[in-house]
Amino acid sequence: MHKVVVAVDSFSDQHIELIQQATRGWAYFARIEQGLSEQHYRQALQGATVLIGWPQPHLVADSSIQLLQLASVGYEDYLNLGLGSKAEFRACNLGRVLCLPIAEHVMAMIYCLARGLQQHARDMPERRWQRLPCYPEVTDSTICIVGVGGIGTEVAHRCKGVGMRVLGVGRHPERMPANLLDGAYAWDNMAEAFAQSDHVMLSFPATSDNANMFDAALFNTFKRGAILYNVGRGSVVNETDLVEALRSGQLGGAGLDVFQHEPLPPEHPLWAMDNVLVTPHSAGRSVREFDRICGLFVDNLQRFRDGRPLLNPIEL
Repeated sequence: MHKVVVAVDSFSDQHIELIQQATRGWAYFARIEQGLSEQHYRQALQGATVLIGWPQPHLVADSSIQLLQLASVGYEDYLNLGLGSKAEFRACNLGRVLCLPIAEHVMAMIYCLARGLQQHARDMPERRWQRLPCYPEVTDSTICIVGVGGIGTEVAHRCKGVGMRVLGVGRHPERMPANLLDGAYAWDNMAEAFAQSDHVMLSFPATSDNANMFDAALFNTFKRGAILYNVGRGSVVNETDLVEALRSGQLGGAGLDVFQHEPLPPEHPLWAMDNVLVTPHSAGRSVREFDRICGLFVDNLQRFRDGRPLLNPIEL
């Protein structure tokens, strides 16, 4: 018999019942708390074949796990540990499961910052009636999406739907959805796209090569007053240079869901900036979030049991 370990506190009783149904007859089931001590987590993994959650990477490396289903999109913490060379080990992430709510979050940020709603919200506790200078219109503006994967594609759909011009930047522009883009640019030509764009959105994964990539030099290639959105990884933005670009007006604003250090420290200057919208790495949250995660996990459990290809496999 296999052993399936579930370490996702937000799964409901209904979710657990679906997982138990999927394991019945070929595996026994164990549920543990996400925040277990390392000692107790390690004990729970003894003899385990399948795990879903956000485990410490070294615990996975030392375990008998054959299928790791991450309850996240990002997986950079699990790289360079030799997991990919373990016999019979496979790993999957959430793939496009969270793309729809993240895209809706981006659209909310676009309209919020374009209309100055974050400033009006700050006026309310002071009961201050203050009109801002005329707002830029979103319709007919240009957005550049850096990383046209699952999230980028969903954002592109929505931006086209509200009359925006959409540019894409990626390592393989020939693979981008041509029907959604007004221009596709290679990674080395991103500055050409930035110079045309009123909005720039980042939705690409972090690697050792792109830490602090978005710095003063790159911000200076932006159209002056452009608004930056980051729903990818905080490590790709140099936050010191970002603050300076926002103060100087080179950037007109920023909608940020990810940061170099999380939680964002209370003393960080981004908190106090009128042209910044901070959200606490919550773009993927949704009332349907864990329904989707559970559905993916159940599907992959059945595929694992039957020896069929898994959904959203990742290479570690």
